[in-house]
Amino acid sequence: MSRRDNTVEGIPLRIPESTFEIQFARSPGPGGQNVNKVNTRVDLRLHLESCAGLTEFEKSRIRKLLHTRVAKDDCLRVTAFRHRTQHQNRKEAIERCYQLLADALYRPAQRLATKVPARTRRRRLDDKRHRSDVKKMRNRPDRD
Repeated sequence: MSRRDNTVEGIPLRIPESTFEIQFARSPGPGGQNVNKVNTRVDLRLHLESCAGLTEFEKSRIRKLLHTRVAKDDCLRVTAFRHRTQHQNRKEAIERCYQLLADALYRPAQRLATKVPARTRRRRLDDKRHRSDVKKMRNRPDRD
């Protein structure tokens, strides 16, 4: 699902479903004859500026990392039309929105630089010396 296996644990608590603006439209996806009669496509919008569950830093990070999905009116947009029913598409759009937010807000732990152990350094130098000796042995003996 996610390239970093993020979980969406805290995001649904901070951003409830009631903050989403959801609209329905005719779907180009599956639905048979219903596709011309029923509005199954889901267009979900999250207004970043008015979203109280996010800090300003998080909002700017979302704008930066999801810039292709954030419109000029500062709305994060997600569309779903894979399923035949409005309910399933609504559920998928909400889950995908939470996952996008989790991916954008994910910050990997910083790597702490460590010192190379003395034994490793010594072994590396010994290996280099041994390799050098092997190559010296391949040379012709000096003729005096």
